[in-house]
Amino acid sequence: IEFKLKVMWFKDILRVPAARRYLWSLYFAGEAYVELHPDGVFIPRLQQPYGLLLDRHLADDTRHAGIFKSLLAQEGCTPEHLSWKEDLGWFLLNKIVPDIVARAGAGCELSAKEAAQYMAFLHTLELRSTSDLYGLLTAARQLGLKELVAQLETIIPYEIFHAAYTHRAVLELTGDKEKARVLLDRTRRAEWPLYRESATIIMERLIKLKAIPPTGRGLIMWHAMRILC
Repeated sequence: IEFKLKVMWFKDILRVPAARRYLWSLYFAGEAYVELHPDGVFIPRLQQPYGLLLDRHLADDTRHAGIFKSLLAQEGCTPEHLSWKEDLGWFLLNKIVPDIVARAGAGCELSAKEAAQYMAFLHTLELRSTSDLYGLLTAARQLGLKELVAQLETIIPYEIFHAAYTHRAVLELTGDKEKARVLLDRTRRAEWPLYRESATIIMERLIKLKAIPPTGRGLIMWHAMRILC
């Protein structure tokens, strides 16, 4: 039910130019991590092979940011500046693992325990991001937006890889299945209220941009999405 609502929500957004451009700015911020937050790149702080994997991960994200920047350019726009809570990945990182952000920012190498916490954060972020992207892709398919579908389909395999390698890294770094499960569950629980906080701000902004259809279905669906948040 949640996924079907998300698809309907994305379809409403894609139909309204101002809301659609805002969505592309949100996605750009999520993918342009290296460009927007160079101080938060922790590649040198991780033992191998995790540093190399994160390097590949961030290179993928940078390439994907170019796709969303080009979508904005097609509409004569550039990515807009977002508030801290709208820049979801950066907001969640600083709220969920602030100690790791501080240690890595100070030039300290992350221990195996700290690296596991960081990978658990990335896994939680990538898993939700992949689900959201599937919702957007499904909405684009249903609207017959073939060019957009083709571009989004190029991103999906990389998102799956990011979710997979971070999941495996948590298990390897903790060295125990139960410890890995506990860490992932704890990270997921920490994300929920923060994600709700950001999603609520984003939803209210989309409503101001008139993404909500003036129909009974639209009112019911958007109200349901608010409840889910």
